[in-house]
Amino acid sequence: NYYNICGMAVCAVLIFSTLVRKIHKGKLGKIYFMMLLSVFFSSAFDVVAVRLDNVTSELIPLKYFANIGYLFFHNLTGAMYSVYIIAITDSMHLVRNRRLLKTAYWIPLAAVAVLLVVNLFNGCLFTFDENGIYKRGEMFLVLYISTAFYIVFGMYYLFKYRKTVAFDRWIALMLVVPVSVFSAFIQLLFPEMIIEIFMNAISIMFVSTIVQRPEEFLDVETGARNETALISDTKRMFITGKPVDMILIKIINYQNMLDYISSEDVSAIMRKIVSFLYEKSESMKMKNTDIYFQKRGMICIISEAEYHDRISGYLNEVMEYLRNPIVVSEISLNCDVSVCSVRCPEDIDSFE
Repeated sequence: NYYNICGMAVCAVLIFSTLVRKIHKGKLGKIYFMMLLSVFFSSAFDVVAVRLDNVTSELIPLKYFANIGYLFFHNLTGAMYSVYIIAITDSMHLVRNRRLLKTAYWIPLAAVAVLLVVNLFNGCLFTFDENGIYKRGEMFLVLYISTAFYIVFGMYYLFKYRKTVAFDRWIALMLVVPVSVFSAFIQLLFPEMIIEIFMNAISIMFVSTIVQRPEEFLDVETGARNETALISDTKRMFITGKPVDMILIKIINYQNMLDYISSEDVSAIMRKIVSFLYEKSESMKMKNTDIYFQKRGMICIISEAEYHDRISGYLNEVMEYLRNPIVVSEISLNCDVSVCSVRCPEDIDSFE
């Protein structure tokens, strides 16, 4: 049980770090945070389950509750890991648009949920004897098959779209698999060696350290994503064929601003513009819209294709905002802008 406690402690530190660094926001951040919570809860339930193994049979209902919670969150972790890989390779649209793939994804998790309920009546997954001793059921192997399915599901996209992920990140994501498989195999052969949750927590720690580093793609002056992020994200889009709407805003008098007012005031103006763009995309329910800022006064907005019907209204709101003076440090400035809206990949042939 000490391994589980250590695993839970590692997850608790990662959760705290994630909240402090504010990397639980955005599509990828939310998926990562849910995966992290899943590992934490599976370890917490397992700690309780193992602890209850040492008490009398009078607490059988609580033992069932702890073990069901552990098995559910344990399998949910595998499902969330595959979603995380699909999200980081920017291939979510490929799954979302194919009914067969969507159905296949949900079947194992739904089957496990049903079996956990049915288990209360027939002990198909696990049960307790008259002495309150935990016994695995005939269908316990289904849980490992479910986890294996999600590993293969995620690995398929990680290998197919290898070029969408930097090499160090790819290696970190790959390491999760052998570590998880090895620990699961050891625990399957030797149930008394409870190391699986701890090893999963260590794997997630590697992902947090190497993969989940949004600070690298943030423009600290404006709060938008930076030029490196724009290059990386658009490259992934063209590799996976993701359909998006792209709005390009060029602030023509950007250099004049730098010549006549301080760079701090210019940054403040850019922050106001970026903040408005984010707020407007949220108010129009354009989820996962990304804003990018380039140092030459270029702003790029990338919105998912499902919100194409809202782009015209969004553009009108943006242009209306930019026509009005922006006040900063008691200075009122007008932005001279040019705007271009394109659909990708229809209107742009390639990343280059």
